[in-house]
Amino acid sequence: MTGPHAEQATSSPASDAVARQCADLLEGIELPPGIHEAALAIVTADAAVRRELVVHHPHRFWDQIAMIAARDASVRELLASDAERAVFDANVSKWNRIRSGGSQE
Repeated sequence: MTGPHAEQATSSPASDAVARQCADLLEGIELPPGIHEAALAIVTADAAVRRELVVHHPHRFWDQIAMIAARDASVRELLASDAERAVFDANVSKWNRIRSGGSQE
């Protein structure tokens, strides 16, 4: 399918959530398309593996946290400058606070 609705037809709630998650991690960072696609691939792969972990082993919470940290480290390696890494680190810190029940501020 082509046209303006082609993307809507191929997206799913899970893929939309992954795209939002990647966008949240990279908020405030301008990346070339190839680097952005690599980051999205990392986040997508992580989401798929963690989804399986949650379904089959929901008690392995700390494994999920370790997987998120590894994902974030892999995405961070794609960034080219200290300024990009500082913004990314702030975004990750914000999401770590949210995951731990803290505020978004």
